Amino acid sequence: MIETTTASFEAVYAATYERHVRLAFLLLGSRPLAEEVVQDCFLRAHTRWADIETPDAYLRQAVTHACRSQQRRWFVERAKAHLLPPLPEATEPEIVELRASLQRLPYRQRAAIVLRYYVGVDDDHIAEILGCTRGTVRTLVRRGVIALRQEVTREP
Repeated sequence: MIETTTASFEAVYAATYERHVRLAFLLLGSRPLAEEVVQDCFLRAHTRWADIETPDAYLRQAVTHACRSQQRRWFVERAKAHLLPPLPEATEPEIVELRASLQRLPYRQRAAIVLRYYVGVDDDHIAEILGCTRGTVRTLVRRGVIALRQEVTREP
């Protein structure tokens, strides 16, 4: 993890880009959209690079917030047009199933689960990213895992 202001923008980009795209992909369900969100976050970070003390943490939080904003846009568009969000591109069946299950969770539960289990962020940092308490993070994760388990064990 790169945590220094002396790190060059290019080095941080090369070291963390794919990790941030995976985060956005799991939150949004679309690789092209995830790449677009991450690129936008890197562009915004570049303009204030000298002020950022911990680039990886800053970008992780920026990506998480940008994904939430994208989700909000989808819901507004869906409410206006009565359409579903765009379908994700096809990939391996397990990934499609996981992504579909995650998409059915409320955003905060989905974000907490992805940040904890797929990105490896601790509860304190998840709380900071989501703007809630550590106890709320634990509740979000617990309820999200329960919902995922119920979905997996449900008979078709």
